[in-house]
Amino acid sequence: MTRSHEEVLGGGEIVDVQVRLSRLGATQLFIGVYSASGMLLVEEVYDSRPGESMNRAMNWGTSRARCLASESLGQEIAVAS
Repeated sequence: MTRSHEEVLGGGEIVDVQVRLSRLGATQLFIGVYSASGMLLVEEVYDSRPGESMNRAMNWGTSRARCLASESLGQEIAVAS
């Protein structure tokens, strides 16, 4: 089972968050942050998020992606509506 979330932030940055369950039942998380042109800014991979459901990991990962985007660009990031 896999879930994904992609959004474009106010400055055009793209965040991609993916959560899945491993064959052993571990919640795994991928976070990608890309510039408006698609250039990689940051990627993080978590092989296991012990005690977290897929929903909780997705929520945490989305917040983390927004924070990473802000840090990468050295500015406040607005979420596009």
